[in-house]
Amino acid sequence: MIVCVCHGVSDREIKTAIKNGASSVADLSASLGVGTCCGCCRETCADMVAEHACSGGGCSSILKAFPAFAPTPVAA
Repeated sequence: MIVCVCHGVSDREIKTAIKNGASSVADLSASLGVGTCCGCCRETCADMVAEHACSGGGCSSILKAFPAFAPTPVAA
């Protein structure tokens, strides 16, 4: 699936870049050009970075960087 329409970057290319060490949208922008034109793909790219970090057990660092993603406690 194409994530960045402006630069024709697919989800596979983004996942490969993340596996090869890209750990932020800024890293993806530098290597693939995503998010440097209209910016509509930036949120999806951020989600993909966070998803990869969480799959490796790094969720706590992602939640510190993006507190909006932290689960909201439910009052008893």
